[in-house]
Amino acid sequence: MMGLHLFSQHPKLAEQIQWVAPKLPGFDFREPRCETDFYGASDEIARAIGIGDPPLSPGIWRHGWSFFPLTNAEAFAGFKASERMHLVGTKKEEQFLLEAGYVNSRAVGVPYLYADCMPVERMPNSVLVLPCHSLLEVRQHEDKLRHEKEFAAWMRELRQQYDCVCACVHGSCVRTGQWIEALEACSIPWITGALQDDRNALRRIRTMFNAFEVVLTNQVGSGIFYAAHDGARVAVCGPDAIAPPLAAFKDHPFYQKHPEMIELRKHGHPDVLRQRFPEIFVEPHAAILCKELAVQELGAAHLMNPFEIARLLGWRPCDGDKDWSGQNRDEVRRALGWIPSSFGSSAELEELGRLITKLKLSPDEVQRCLKEWKDLEKAAGKGNKAIRELDQIKRSRTWRWLGRRLFRMES
Repeated sequence: MMGLHLFSQHPKLAEQIQWVAPKLPGFDFREPRCETDFYGASDEIARAIGIGDPPLSPGIWRHGWSFFPLTNAEAFAGFKASERMHLVGTKKEEQFLLEAGYVNSRAVGVPYLYADCMPVERMPNSVLVLPCHSLLEVRQHEDKLRHEKEFAAWMRELRQQYDCVCACVHGSCVRTGQWIEALEACSIPWITGALQDDRNALRRIRTMFNAFEVVLTNQVGSGIFYAAHDGARVAVCGPDAIAPPLAAFKDHPFYQKHPEMIELRKHGHPDVLRQRFPEIFVEPHAAILCKELAVQELGAAHLMNPFEIARLLGWRPCDGDKDWSGQNRDEVRRALGWIPSSFGSSAELEELGRLITKLKLSPDEVQRCLKEWKDLEKAAGKGNKAIRELDQIKRSRTWRWLGRRLFRMES
């Protein structure tokens, strides 16, 4: 696996994109705790409402656009029907889940629409190309190349029409060394696109889509609709993407849980999508503005205030929820940065604040203590000493109000 770079390291290639590359947010990696964390979605909401690291979300927020038909509610939602909050992009998706028993489903638009964008001007006569991407869990093709050389050569020909031609390569491809060799052999600069574990992924690609006049791809996916929404002219063109055989998806965790969905991947075939979206299957010179289509596909008409998104996800930011008020709320906010959603009443919040004050714990001490408890809980299964220490902690009043409630561990 090659080292991960934000953009082309070859000096002559990097020079071609110096007008945009320094403005792109760098990597900020964190292992996602749930789908709401994918690509930095929860971080965008946390930044918007003025808190630090986002709390773990009881609610789920679907992360992007999908070609799959709405036929399997559990596969779509990721969980069996319950009272858990499910945030989705469109009203059609909301209604689908409601009818399947997911009683707390809400259309709020996809997370990308809430991402910040760095200040950037759209460069006239520039084109950003999104080659089809891989998934780390899916076996690569035996030839690995998937028309990489042909596609890179096709991109090189675009220089006859555009002043700047650049590729946006998905993070999973950069991590496995795909596309890079073929692109650089044709003197095409590239930028790393989205990575699921990158907290800056959404704001980086949003900045890119606002910087280039035209965005092209050979595979219909979230990116083409993101770019169209933000005002780029778009088209699906170039050498066809070679999709992996359906059997290649058998080791992906999602398809292991829902093997019946493998067959439905046929709905993502270019011939099927060409019939569904004929207006965007055009040559580069005919790339179109189609914001209305993007608004429909992404649920942009259903955007909400970030504070409302935080509330729906189960967060309780002190300064964003009028229900939380009292003399100790600032003490809790300083110590934790957020109000745990597991606290169901103002009385419990006040009790937590009084305890933190009584123990004279600084914010750093609280956070260090919580981390130690969590690490100890993980280690308890490996040794008697850890078990005894954890048992002693669990008998304390402090544990009752901090560790047990915040981590939802067994008492």
